Amino acid sequence: MAKFINGNLLTFDEAWEFLVAYRSYIDTPSLVNNAEELAHQNIDCLYSSAQELLLASATTMQIFEDSEERLSQIDFKTICNQHLQPFDKAWRSVSDEANKLWRESSAISNRLDYMDYSDPKFQALDKECDALRANYNTKKKEYEELYAAYKAELERIAGLNYFDIALINIIAIRLHCMAENIIRDIDRIKKGGSV
Repeated sequence: MAKFINGNLLTFDEAWEFLVAYRSYIDTPSLVNNAEELAHQNIDCLYSSAQELLLASATTMQIFEDSEERLSQIDFKTICNQHLQPFDKAWRSVSDEANKLWRESSAISNRLDYMDYSDPKFQALDKECDALRANYNTKKKEYEELYAAYKAELERIAGLNYFDIALINIIAIRLHCMAENIIRDIDRIKKGGSV
């Protein structure tokens, strides 16, 4: 966040970290279960982790509070579109090549339809047409693979395309409350109280 606040644009990988963080911490019931399990295994480790989480979440909340307007200007859609450009360009380029080969082979095929089979040019044109069709089939397969890669990447990053940075603050608030509760409960346990 600090990089963007200071006026720099985010790379796709940097923007992606927001979605990864959101997805990693959105399942608070699972986090609570993990904390309870760790409490039984190593309560001091849990306490230390909770203190780190408290500090990290407070820092995130403060950054968001201080720079909410600036952070709301992160254009995740543009970042995603720029990331997708090479995928899009690759399949379109091969598709154009395949279409050109198809048009050329179709033109020769139409010409062959009106030629006499015994015409000396027929065999040469027929071979040329076959070669063009074979090249077309190769390009078509390549196009289909590149288009599938483009669609897969489009689907993979869909969550980032419409991501709202305010979700990071919401997660930070949740984690902050969890950390406070863990610390408070452990302090009570250490003082001889019960959870």
